[in-house]
This record gives sequence, C-alpha cells and structure tokens, in this order.
Amino acid sequence: MIAVVGGGLIGACVAFELAQAGHEVLVLDADLPGAAWRAGAGLLTPSGERLRGTPLEGDASESLGLWPDFARRLEEVSGQHIGFQEGVFRVAFDEEQARTLNADTDGEARDFSHSHLSAARFHANEGRVHPPSVRGAALSGLRVLHARVERIEPLEKGLGLHLDSGVFVDAHVAVLCCGAWSGAFGLPICAVQGQALLLDAPRDSPALYGPSQNGSSQYALGRLDGLYVGATSRDASTEETSPDAASVEILRDKARRLMGEETANAPIVKHLVGFRPTTPDGLPIIGLHPELANVVVATGHSRHGVLLAPLTARRVSQLVRELLGKYGQSAEDAAQVAVARGAAQVMVPEAAALIVVPSATQAVTSGEAPVAAPSATQVVVTKDTAQVAPNATHAVVEDTKQVAVAPDGAQVAVGRPRLRSGQHVQQGTLAIEVNA
Repeated sequence: MIAVVGGGLIGACVAFELAQAGHEVLVLDADLPGAAWRAGAGLLTPSGERLRGTPLEGDASESLGLWPDFARRLEEVSGQHIGFQEGVFRVAFDEEQARTLNADTDGEARDFSHSHLSAARFHANEGRVHPPSVRGAALSGLRVLHARVERIEPLEKGLGLHLDSGVFVDAHVAVLCCGAWSGAFGLPICAVQGQALLLDAPRDSPALYGPSQNGSSQYALGRLDGLYVGATSRDASTEETSPDAASVEILRDKARRLMGEETANAPIVKHLVGFRPTTPDGLPIIGLHPELANVVVATGHSRHGVLLAPLTARRVSQLVRELLGKYGQSAEDAAQVAVARGAAQVMVPEAAALIVVPSATQAVTSGEAPVAAPSATQVVVTKDTAQVAPNATHAVVEDTKQVAVAPDGAQVAVGRPRLRSGQHVQQGTLAIEVNA
C-alpha cells in the first residue's frame, strides 16, 4: 500500500496517478485551513509567471503540455468538471508596459476594447483550471482518512505512520505532499501567505495577467465559483489564516487595473487565504527523502503547484515504481502470472505469485502468496498470506502469516484485529471493504 501524506492539490494528483498505475493508495489528509489549493488561482501560464530563462522553464513547459490529457483523464475517471480552459491574455496598463509587452514575440498581439488596458498578447496554449475541482476529481473514489501524520518510523518491510488519532498505519512507501507543513519532516520549507478575492462578477471573464506591482503579481480570471482576483504575498506563520482588511483594498486595486472600476466594486463572494510552500532556492523538492527510507517527497512548489501538478505526479509515480521494484513488489514486474479458469476478474496489483481461481467471481492478491478460491464470490489477500475460502461471500486476510478457511462463511477476516464470521470486514482505520 502507498500512503500519500497530504490531500491538497499536489497530493491528490499524485494519489490519482498512483491509483491509475494500479497501486493501492491511502490518502492521509490533515484538512488544515490555509492549504494552498483553497486560495490558488488555477492559472497555467509560464509566460505570466515569467519562467522563461529560469531553472523551471523546461519543467513548466513540459507540465503545461501534459495538462490537456491529464484534465481529460481526471474528468473521465471522476465524472466531474474541473474547469479546464485554454487561453491566457498578458496585458499592459500604460504605454511603457505596452512597448515592453509588444517587444516579446511570445504569444499573439490582440486588440483589446477595454479602455483601461494599453495592450494585450494572447497565449493560446496556456490556460486555467479550478483547483478545488481538480482536487475533488483526483480524490474521487480513493480512500481518504482525515488525520495528521505525527511521525514516520522504519519497519522490516516498509514503514509505519503514527497519526494524531493514535492510529498506526503501515505502508510499503509514503509520499510526503505536505505543502507549507513539510518542515515537520525535516524539509527546508517556509510558508508564504497569499490572499485573493472571489467577486460576484462574470464567471466567463477571460484570464488576464498583468505586470507585477511592488513585487506582487496581478491577475484576474473567471472561474466556476466567481471572478478570481489575486494576489498578495508575504512571509507568515501557518497559523495566520484570517484575511485582513488591508488586503481587500490592495486586491480591489488590482481588479480595478485589470477589469475596470465597475467590476472592481462587485460584491465579495469569498476572501481566500492560503500558504505557498517555498524552498530557499524557489525550486520544488521531488525525490527521495534525504533521511527517511521508503519515503518520496513532492513539495515546495510555491506559486507553481497547479501548473506543475501533472509532471510532479508522473515523476512521483516513477519514483514509487523504482522503490517497489527494489523489493520485487512492482505490479509491472510480477514474477509470475495470474490464471483464472472461469473467473470474471483477476487483479494482481503487486504480486509475485501464481493465482489459480477455478470458479471465482473476483480474486485479488498484492502479496507473495498464492490464492485458491473455488466458488468464492470475492477474495482479497494482501502481504504474506495464503487463503482458501470455499463458498465464502466475503473473505479478507491482511497482515498475517496465517491461513483462513471459511466454508460457507459470509465474511472472514484474519489479521489485526481478528473478526468473527458475519462481522464487517475492517482492519482498524485501514478498512478493506469488499462488496458482493
């Protein structure tokens, strides 16, 4: 099992990609106020973020190219709309800015009818999404436990995670996607607070990105939940989650420049506050944890989490596959084959064993032991366990060296805790629920 620590936008996209690759995934989400996805704009604009010529230029361009297919897969799997739209305008507010903007050959010059704007260039391949919807779609159908991980310890096989609820979770690999709270695991992350406004204004407004002012970016875009105007930026503690009145005036001033006086005075739908996880060099951390074994890190994306999410998810999936491959646990590298005589479904996500299912509807294994399930409706076997369940409706075995035999049993579970026939099949907070 892969534990994804953090259910923000990066964690959700990583968990989605891992699940799509066939891994069993559990998302551990502390659900804290100030998470970056709660306040992020959702812009996909390397040009607006001035990433050309920076160390992030290549990754930004590659990840932008992944977004159309990633958005399609998210929507197809979840059945939910994520607000993906292509096209971003970079704009200028005065003649000097217009000359600078038009000297750039990137994008296409456009005539804008708005009198408060001096020039505009259209970037057809850039775009936007709605971060809360991306997160919701990515987590759809996944196992999510709302808890905070307090400590990670190595185990003989994999690692253990201690939760604030007192529950202990074991996993093959953990992926840390803790955003601004990543410092709790020894990572060099600081929190930069950003505030933004959602205004009751046209939700189909184009995405506009203006020149920065006093080191602060200026952008506005129509979203599923209103007209988004951003953003402020300052170093802050993750405890500072309340909006402030001074930021309202700053953000309305940005809206005035971008959208005009009438729109800038529209009623506020919501005042958003979030923390950008930022590293000393401004680059995200994606790789193996420097001290914790079997732990992958994906954090520190600062302003660029949404833009870099598909590429981050792809790289993490590759790192997890390589880690599991060292222990012979990779789904793609399973040592033997699954044989299903008369079976409707056989899944071998992380197996190195032969499975024979003469008359089963479903048989699943993710350990190293064979499974034989004549006439069983559903059988699940994980880790180092062998199981035989003739005529059982439900049979589950986890985290044990024992063999479960359940003739005519409705439900069987062997492991931690041990349940009697007929009880709900559950392994503490890591419930394995098998529906007939």
